[in-house]
Amino acid sequence: MTNPKSEVLTNTYPHIYRRKTTGEMLRLSTAILGIEFAYSAETAFVAPILLLLGLDHTKMTIVWAISPILAFFISPLLGTLSDRSRLSCGRRRPFILFLSIGLVAGLIFVPFGADVGVLLGDNASQFKGSNSSIFNSTEEAIVGDANTSPIIGVIITILGTILLDFNADVSQSPTRTYMMEVCTPDDHARGLSTLTMMAGIGGFLGFALGGIDWNDIEIGNWIGGNIKFLFLMATIILIISVTVTVTSFKEIPLDLMEKANKKADEENKNFINNDELLESPVVDIAETVTSQNSDKFNMKEYIKSIVFLSRPMKILYLTNVLAWISFLSYALYFTDFVGECVYGGNPMGLQGSEELNAYNDGVRFGCWGLAMYALACSIYSLIIEILIKKFKAKCVFIGGLLVYSIGMVALVLLKSKISVLILSATAGIAFTTLFNIPYLIIGCYHTNEVKLR
Repeated sequence: MTNPKSEVLTNTYPHIYRRKTTGEMLRLSTAILGIEFAYSAETAFVAPILLLLGLDHTKMTIVWAISPILAFFISPLLGTLSDRSRLSCGRRRPFILFLSIGLVAGLIFVPFGADVGVLLGDNASQFKGSNSSIFNSTEEAIVGDANTSPIIGVIITILGTILLDFNADVSQSPTRTYMMEVCTPDDHARGLSTLTMMAGIGGFLGFALGGIDWNDIEIGNWIGGNIKFLFLMATIILIISVTVTVTSFKEIPLDLMEKANKKADEENKNFINNDELLESPVVDIAETVTSQNSDKFNMKEYIKSIVFLSRPMKILYLTNVLAWISFLSYALYFTDFVGECVYGGNPMGLQGSEELNAYNDGVRFGCWGLAMYALACSIYSLIIEILIKKFKAKCVFIGGLLVYSIGMVALVLLKSKISVLILSATAGIAFTTLFNIPYLIIGCYHTNEVKLR
């Protein structure tokens, strides 16, 4: 017997109830490719840009901390607004587009912040570089004296960094949720693996392009150098990839779900049993959201929901938090680490000096290390499903993080070019592990809870 709640929706939204092809999975995941391409530009070059603008490591760390703090408070609010959105085009796609606009703004502000600062009143003589102006290359926009820093350019660049980092992080959640909601439960594991693979491809392309010296190529030199060319490419790829994803499948509007839910309840209140609940991709979403609509977003309740978790969830959340702290430390400071510790360069060196040239060479070589991380991420995402089936999610989770930990210790001890390339692959294993397994564990945990009830 057919679920009456689903029967109301299958005529208009048949794609919700069928398995997706590989091509359709790739299309749903394309937005992640663009987001990760943008994120790779940030990861590789924002730290060097901030250092070149005169910020020391302490101040740069404070800038990096702003976005996660904002995300902690704003992300759940955006999630609540998305859950309750009654727009006819759906609940996830409008937020993907909204956050993508913030990403584009960040991608423009970061490489062109110094240029805009000069237009708004900063003194171009505050920058070292060629005897023309900073418009030749962001890499030449280096502050000679912290006491005469071009404040407007620094502020715009920091604002761009915050926009880029915040939106790149937060936009992944509605993108992932959108894919999960338009796919059947049988496709969820395959969908998460596809997302991770596309994220890896996006990161690999971004880092690989960052490893090329575009100043020696006519088009790169015409646009303004390495950094400006890479960020421009990231902007174009982001716009195209997000467009491909948000035009792939229609979402079921919340109003229609509620009407279908109400009609089904009127026809037969006892129709749906627990097994059918677990099999339907959209069942009871309307009921859940309706029950939440009576309560406004409450920060106190949000904090309580984090503190008063069950013991298994506390362990998983704590492990996840510590693992992400470690991974982000690697990602955000890696090119700077290669430039300073492996190549022996100095980002505060004089323009044209050996130490500054060595630092810039190290940053570009660090991009190839990050490209290896992204490539490993894509490859590992293809086999992680097999590993989970064979060894279970818990063992794969612990094993992946253990391999990454050993790799990072070896990287710090060796500090060589070959270790930069080879050991960066362990970060790809860590990212794939963190991007997939915690969500599968939570899903299994809550499914078992429902069955026990």
